[in-house]
Amino acid sequence: MVEPVGDRWQPLEVNTRNGTLLELVKPTERGTRDLVADVMDARQMQFMHVPAFTEASAATAFLNGMLVEPGMSFNWLLHHEGATAGWACLFAFEHDMCELGYFVRSHYAGRGFATAAAWRVTHFAHTVLDVRRLNASADPRNVASHRVLASSGFTHEGTQRANFRYGSAWQDTALFGRLRTDPLPDISPEHNT
Repeated sequence: MVEPVGDRWQPLEVNTRNGTLLELVKPTERGTRDLVADVMDARQMQFMHVPAFTEASAATAFLNGMLVEPGMSFNWLLHHEGATAGWACLFAFEHDMCELGYFVRSHYAGRGFATAAAWRVTHFAHTVLDVRRLNASADPRNVASHRVLASSGFTHEGTQRANFRYGSAWQDTALFGRLRTDPLPDISPEHNT
Protein backbone atom coordinates (compact mmCIF):
# COMPACT_ATOMS: atom_id res chain seq x y z
CA MET A 1 0.00 0.00 0.00
CA VAL A 2 1.34 3.43 -0.93
CA GLU A 3 1.63 5.83 2.00
CA PRO A 4 0.14 9.33 1.85
CA VAL A 5 1.88 11.52 -0.69
CA GLY A 6 4.21 13.25 1.79
CA ASP A 7 7.75 13.71 0.50
CA ARG A 8 7.46 11.19 -2.34
CA TRP A 9 5.66 13.64 -4.64
CA GLN A 10 8.07 15.37 -7.00
CA PRO A 11 7.89 17.70 -9.97
CA LEU A 12 8.53 15.94 -13.26
CA GLU A 13 9.62 16.95 -16.74
CA VAL A 14 9.20 15.19 -20.05
CA ASN A 15 9.70 16.02 -23.70
CA THR A 16 7.04 15.20 -26.25
CA ARG A 17 8.04 13.25 -29.35
CA ASN A 18 8.74 16.51 -31.16
CA GLY A 19 10.94 17.77 -28.32
CA THR A 20 8.48 20.18 -26.65
CA LEU A 21 9.16 20.42 -22.91
CA LEU A 22 6.22 19.66 -20.64
CA GLU A 23 6.55 20.35 -16.91
CA LEU A 24 4.45 18.45 -14.37
CA VAL A 25 4.12 20.72 -11.34
CA LYS A 26 2.36 20.76 -7.97
CA PRO A 27 -1.30 21.79 -8.34
CA THR A 28 -2.31 25.12 -6.85
CA GLU A 29 -5.65 26.87 -6.65
CA ARG A 30 -4.26 29.50 -9.02
CA GLY A 31 -3.29 26.79 -11.50
CA THR A 32 -6.67 25.08 -11.35
CA ARG A 33 -8.43 28.38 -12.12
CA ASP A 34 -7.11 28.02 -15.68
CA LEU A 35 -9.10 24.78 -15.99
CA VAL A 36 -12.51 26.01 -14.77
CA ALA A 37 -13.83 26.92 -18.24
CA ASP A 38 -12.70 23.53 -19.56
CA VAL A 39 -14.66 21.51 -17.00
CA MET A 40 -17.71 23.66 -17.79
CA ASP A 41 -17.46 22.83 -21.53
CA ALA A 42 -19.70 19.87 -22.49
CA ARG A 43 -17.56 19.03 -25.54
CA GLN A 44 -14.39 19.01 -23.45
CA MET A 45 -16.02 16.84 -20.76
CA GLN A 46 -17.82 14.39 -23.06
CA PHE A 47 -15.52 11.49 -22.14
CA MET A 48 -15.02 12.29 -18.46
CA HIS A 49 -16.67 10.46 -15.54
CA VAL A 50 -18.69 13.57 -14.63
CA PRO A 51 -20.81 15.83 -16.83
CA ALA A 52 -19.72 19.39 -17.53
CA PHE A 53 -20.28 21.73 -14.61
CA THR A 54 -22.83 24.52 -15.01
CA GLU A 55 -21.48 26.80 -12.26
CA ALA A 56 -17.94 28.10 -11.90
CA SER A 57 -18.04 27.62 -8.11
CA ALA A 58 -18.86 23.91 -8.51
CA ALA A 59 -16.16 23.50 -11.17
CA THR A 60 -13.61 25.19 -8.91
CA ALA A 61 -14.58 23.02 -5.92
CA PHE A 62 -14.29 19.87 -8.08
CA LEU A 63 -10.82 20.80 -9.37
CA ASN A 64 -9.47 21.90 -6.00
CA GLY A 65 -10.91 18.86 -4.25
CA MET A 66 -9.45 16.50 -6.83
CA LEU A 67 -6.08 18.12 -7.46
CA VAL A 68 -5.05 20.54 -4.70
CA GLU A 69 -6.25 19.14 -1.38
CA PRO A 70 -3.84 16.64 0.18
CA GLY A 71 -4.78 13.00 0.23
CA MET A 72 -3.87 9.60 -1.08
CA SER A 73 -3.31 10.63 -4.70
CA PHE A 74 -0.40 12.03 -6.66
CA ASN A 75 -1.46 14.99 -8.81
CA TRP A 76 0.30 17.22 -11.30
CA LEU A 77 -0.68 20.20 -13.42
CA LEU A 78 0.76 20.04 -16.93
CA HIS A 79 2.58 23.27 -17.76
CA HIS A 80 3.76 24.34 -21.18
CA GLU A 81 5.54 27.67 -21.47
CA GLY A 82 4.02 28.77 -18.14
CA ALA A 83 0.41 27.97 -19.06
CA THR A 84 -1.71 25.16 -17.63
CA ALA A 85 -2.28 22.56 -20.36
CA GLY A 86 -4.08 19.94 -18.24
CA TRP A 87 -3.49 17.53 -15.38
CA ALA A 88 -2.28 14.02 -14.63
CA CYS A 89 -2.81 11.90 -11.53
CA LEU A 90 -2.30 8.56 -9.83
CA PHE A 91 -5.11 7.49 -7.50
CA ALA A 92 -7.03 4.49 -6.07
CA PHE A 93 -3.96 2.89 -4.49
CA GLU A 94 -4.52 -0.67 -3.30
CA HIS A 95 -2.33 -3.80 -3.16
CA ASP A 96 0.61 -2.29 -5.08
CA MET A 97 -1.77 -1.08 -7.81
CA CYS A 98 -3.20 2.29 -8.72
CA GLU A 99 -5.01 4.09 -11.52
CA LEU A 100 -3.68 6.65 -13.98
CA GLY A 101 -5.79 9.63 -15.02
CA TYR A 102 -5.12 12.63 -17.26
CA PHE A 103 -6.86 15.53 -18.97
CA VAL A 104 -5.58 17.90 -21.66
CA ARG A 105 -7.26 21.18 -22.52
CA SER A 106 -8.75 21.21 -26.03
CA HIS A 107 -6.38 23.78 -27.50
CA TYR A 108 -3.41 21.59 -26.48
CA ALA A 109 -4.90 18.38 -27.92
CA GLY A 110 -3.02 16.58 -30.67
CA ARG A 111 0.40 17.88 -29.59
CA GLY A 112 1.54 14.80 -27.66
CA PHE A 113 1.01 16.31 -24.20
CA ALA A 114 -1.28 13.55 -22.93
CA THR A 115 1.05 10.83 -24.20
CA ALA A 116 4.13 12.48 -22.69
CA ALA A 117 2.40 13.08 -19.34
CA ALA A 118 0.96 9.55 -19.18
CA TRP A 119 4.36 8.08 -20.07
CA ARG A 120 6.20 10.15 -17.44
CA VAL A 121 3.68 9.50 -14.65
CA THR A 122 3.70 5.78 -15.52
CA HIS A 123 7.50 5.74 -15.23
CA PHE A 124 7.25 7.56 -11.87
CA ALA A 125 4.66 5.07 -10.57
CA HIS A 126 6.78 2.05 -11.43
CA THR A 127 10.23 3.39 -10.46
CA VAL A 128 9.60 5.76 -7.53
CA LEU A 129 6.45 4.29 -5.99
CA ASP A 130 7.24 0.68 -6.95
CA VAL A 131 3.68 0.15 -8.19
CA ARG A 132 3.31 -3.37 -9.57
CA ARG A 133 0.25 -2.71 -11.76
CA LEU A 134 -1.26 0.43 -13.25
CA ASN A 135 -4.87 0.57 -14.41
CA ALA A 136 -6.52 3.14 -16.64
CA SER A 137 -9.97 3.49 -18.09
CA ALA A 138 -11.42 5.40 -21.02
CA ASP A 139 -14.72 5.86 -22.77
CA PRO A 140 -14.79 3.28 -25.61
CA ARG A 141 -15.52 6.13 -28.06
CA ASN A 142 -12.45 8.11 -26.99
CA VAL A 143 -10.02 6.79 -29.59
CA ALA A 144 -7.44 9.48 -28.80
CA SER A 145 -7.22 8.32 -25.18
CA HIS A 146 -6.84 4.71 -26.33
CA ARG A 147 -3.84 5.81 -28.45
CA VAL A 148 -2.33 7.68 -25.48
CA LEU A 149 -2.56 4.58 -23.30
CA ALA A 150 -1.18 2.25 -25.99
CA SER A 151 1.73 4.66 -26.57
CA SER A 152 2.44 4.55 -22.83
CA GLY A 153 2.67 0.76 -22.78
CA PHE A 154 -0.87 -0.08 -21.65
CA THR A 155 -2.79 -3.05 -23.03
CA HIS A 156 -6.54 -2.97 -23.68
CA GLU A 157 -7.87 -5.67 -21.36
CA GLY A 158 -11.60 -5.49 -22.01
CA THR A 159 -14.72 -3.40 -21.67
CA GLN A 160 -17.09 -3.14 -18.73
CA ARG A 161 -20.61 -2.63 -20.02
CA ALA A 162 -22.92 -0.03 -18.50
CA ASN A 163 -20.76 0.41 -15.40
CA PHE A 164 -21.16 4.12 -14.70
CA ARG A 165 -23.89 6.67 -15.06
CA TYR A 166 -23.24 9.86 -17.04
CA GLY A 167 -26.23 12.16 -16.79
CA SER A 168 -29.24 9.95 -17.45
CA ALA A 169 -27.44 7.24 -19.45
CA TRP A 170 -25.33 4.27 -18.46
CA GLN A 171 -21.89 4.18 -20.12
CA ASP A 172 -19.35 1.49 -20.92
CA THR A 173 -15.69 1.74 -19.90
CA ALA A 174 -12.68 0.42 -21.82
CA LEU A 175 -10.16 -1.01 -19.35
CA PHE A 176 -6.38 -0.82 -19.79
CA GLY A 177 -3.51 -2.11 -17.68
CA ARG A 178 0.23 -2.46 -17.54
CA LEU A 179 2.62 -4.26 -15.24
CA ARG A 180 5.92 -2.95 -13.94
CA THR A 181 7.60 -5.74 -15.92
CA ASP A 182 6.05 -4.61 -19.24
CA PRO A 183 8.46 -2.68 -21.44
CA LEU A 184 7.95 1.09 -21.30
CA PRO A 185 8.07 2.48 -24.84
CA ASP A 186 10.57 5.21 -25.69
CA ILE A 187 8.43 8.19 -26.66
CA SER A 188 11.02 10.86 -27.31
CA PRO A 189 14.24 11.34 -29.19
CA GLU A 190 15.90 12.35 -25.91
CA HIS A 191 15.03 9.09 -24.10
CA ASN A 192 13.24 10.62 -21.11
CA THR A 193 14.25 9.22 -17.74
